[in-house]
Amino acid sequence: MGRTIQEDWAGYASRLSIPILDPFLTYVRGFVDHHQGKLTHLVLVVTNQPQSVEAAMRAKDTYSTGKVLEKWLRENRSLSGTNLTTLVVSANPTRPDDVAGSLAETLAIGKWGFLREADHVLLSITGGVPALNYALFLTLYFEVARDRLHCLHVNEATRQAVPNNYISRLQGVARRERIRALVDLYDFSAIQRELAPLRDTTWATLAAYGQQRLNFDFTAAAFSLSQALRTVPPAVRPTVEAWQGELTELVAEDTQPRNKSIALMRELLANMWIKLERGEWVDFLGRLYRLLEESLKVYVGDALGATLTFDRKTRNYPDYLAKAKARPQALEWFESQKATLGQGLRWEELNTFVGERWLEFFGGQGNPDESAKARRLQEVVARLRPLTELRNQSIMAHGFKPVSKEDLQAVPTYWSDTLALLDLHLPEGDSGLEASIAKGWKDLGNLILEGVKP
Repeated sequence: MGRTIQEDWAGYASRLSIPILDPFLTYVRGFVDHHQGKLTHLVLVVTNQPQSVEAAMRAKDTYSTGKVLEKWLRENRSLSGTNLTTLVVSANPTRPDDVAGSLAETLAIGKWGFLREADHVLLSITGGVPALNYALFLTLYFEVARDRLHCLHVNEATRQAVPNNYISRLQGVARRERIRALVDLYDFSAIQRELAPLRDTTWATLAAYGQQRLNFDFTAAAFSLSQALRTVPPAVRPTVEAWQGELTELVAEDTQPRNKSIALMRELLANMWIKLERGEWVDFLGRLYRLLEESLKVYVGDALGATLTFDRKTRNYPDYLAKAKARPQALEWFESQKATLGQGLRWEELNTFVGERWLEFFGGQGNPDESAKARRLQEVVARLRPLTELRNQSIMAHGFKPVSKEDLQAVPTYWSDTLALLDLHLPEGDSGLEASIAKGWKDLGNLILEGVKP
């Protein structure tokens, strides 16, 4: 038919209608006006197989039809100033692999340069040979335009060109693979940035919760969960509500100090597990010191029967001071230690150094139960000493000593003792933190992955 029209162009031109191309051009003009741009190039892609190919195959070529379209377009006044190019592909249009190979050859010789420089590339995939359209679409997306490509089809009923979802689906698949890699790194901040362009903010909000919780910003994390609960699918609600429950003791004002300390220690361990997974040893050491501090504080509170509510005005723990003063034997012991530990030893300041001194006191002079627990905790602290000293002598504290690769590689071997800093304060049999920590954060990542399926 293409050859027939070419041979009698004068007879056909005045009554020639191209219902597939007209709507596409109308859409393109509107798109250009919306972006206040200019239509610089229009490309027709046609196939023309060598004469050596059998006639039955060459009959499927679109070259003759393409020449008709080219002539019609050149006479279209609305396209004046637009560079019109016909790209001839020497391939069987019914075989996408054959077309893709030929298109790759045209890429290699630089025939797509102007498309690489364009702000937007619009492609119509209606009409012609489906396999050719398919290969052209994949080539343009992966090799030329990526997210600058807009794929359109012409609705036969309305005769209007409309965008299809091919690009968004490919973008969704690519985004999901990037998120999958970030889940393995527990990088919820980067996951949140990946999800920011999506209309549905549910999953980005959950990613924000993950990062806020890892940053120990529990108030913000609780708020993010409350926001996410408004839009999460019903099947996800129980999981999100369970996370809310985990944060309750950390954000509620009426939480008992001991319960808040135990909850904080769980969070520190979760965070430290992730630091181990990432190989971020220096951060691990910083959190270890904080965990040790909290563990010693809980022990001292239990041993003295004190409620360790911090008074921000006096910068101390009033009940701790009262209960310690009620033990004159302990205060005498502390006074005696100043001769060897220095006059700077102040039992009134409940820090890590003072906490370890209480361990020494109760380990040697406490009742049997106090002494047994004190000695167990002393043993754990002693086994962790190489790590705490590494932290104290490095830039994590006040030192300048470099941390060697060998020292860092040994950090994971201390994990069971690190867990013991919490386990010693829990009822017997209440542990299993290692498995639950890993699973809890993976659950969040996998839930987000499931939610953003393309």
